[in-house]
Amino acid sequence: MLETETVAIIGAGLAGHAAAEALRTEGFTGRVIIFGEEPQRPYDRPPLSKEFLKGEWEEERLYYRSTSAYDEQKIELRLNVRVEGIDTDKHLVFIANSEPVYYDHLLLAVGGYPKRLPIPGGELPGIYYLRTLADAAGIGNLLQPGAKLLVVGAGFIGCEVAAAARARETHVTVLEALSLPMANAFGAEIGEFFAAEHRARGVDLRLGEGVSEFIGRDHVEGVVSAHGNTFDCAAVVVGVGIAPAVELLKGTPIQVDNGILVDEYCRTNVPNVYAAGDVANWWHPNLMRRIRVEHWDNAAKQGEVAARNMLGRNEVYSPVPYFWSDQFDLKLQLFGHLPKNESVEFVMRGSYEERAFNLFYHVERRIVAAVSVNRFKEARAAVKLIASGVEVDPAQLADASVNIQALAKSLIAANKTQEAGAREM
Repeated sequence: MLETETVAIIGAGLAGHAAAEALRTEGFTGRVIIFGEEPQRPYDRPPLSKEFLKGEWEEERLYYRSTSAYDEQKIELRLNVRVEGIDTDKHLVFIANSEPVYYDHLLLAVGGYPKRLPIPGGELPGIYYLRTLADAAGIGNLLQPGAKLLVVGAGFIGCEVAAAARARETHVTVLEALSLPMANAFGAEIGEFFAAEHRARGVDLRLGEGVSEFIGRDHVEGVVSAHGNTFDCAAVVVGVGIAPAVELLKGTPIQVDNGILVDEYCRTNVPNVYAAGDVANWWHPNLMRRIRVEHWDNAAKQGEVAARNMLGRNEVYSPVPYFWSDQFDLKLQLFGHLPKNESVEFVMRGSYEERAFNLFYHVERRIVAAVSVNRFKEARAAVKLIASGVEVDPAQLADASVNIQALAKSLIAANKTQEAGAREM
């Protein structure tokens, strides 16, 4: 790439921030512009439902860099602006109330938006969706001792909000249409454990209880469930997932399907247009399937790889996916990808009673995922087993006397020796 070229990045979240800094780290001296809808410079979103919501972090701690740091790197921040469209033939980004901006390379790091509940009363004041710093600040003001908060959805966001609210002695009721918390991401073994933990901390967790209506006159005052039960509250937080922000691409040839379709190089079907982060539905060559990951680790790494590939590196993006959730004094971590609708078995290290355990998920003696609750090292050590795809005896994974790091090193070395011997035959 030439120093006269321009890289435009739409989206001022982590993926956009990481891409911009990677371009500079890799020596690109051309123009780099980040367009963001929010007035704030790029900031860390995971703490919004954790440390920030609990009042443990001040706003300034959320920001990745100071304004001067972006200036020093000559990264232009165009904040509080709305991108209205893209012309991929003319390489133009159209900005509301501004002149179009020409780009040579474009990164779409637009993330997603919280899914809205299309039910009666949905526009009442006092109903919150958590995605932005402004959202979190508004919710944080509600979390007072004795206040009554109702959370719709027991996914990661809903569970984290409930945990933060209980830390501030707010009364919390959680309504979840499914039979267990976090059921879309994990099996019954994790859902049942966290359901018990939330109830033990005072959360009124109602499972199998969907929502049909919000009620109130000038402000939300309660929720009517799908079973006809009424729950009083002073405010509501809805956390039922996010939808990838692809509306901007209407009228363009960029292909979308549950996000923006990209290959293992973060490239869309349109030359010089890339996508990264929550919005990217990418081909994972090791998993042999498309996945879209809505978490910090993916946004950071994929943004960096997209930047390097803009510079001609041709780097394959094939990480072992990782994400985490903090609830009360529990840190839940997942390494790998848990396939849905497939036969997956697991073995455990530790125990639910100790509140510290690992679950190793395997298919035909190959680990596909490792889950940790307050037991990080062993799950992290399994990443090499997941990435290599070598066969492993599940009994060794369950045996706490077996060092998983040493086991992985031994099995991978033996597998390489076997493969080398097969090539020589």
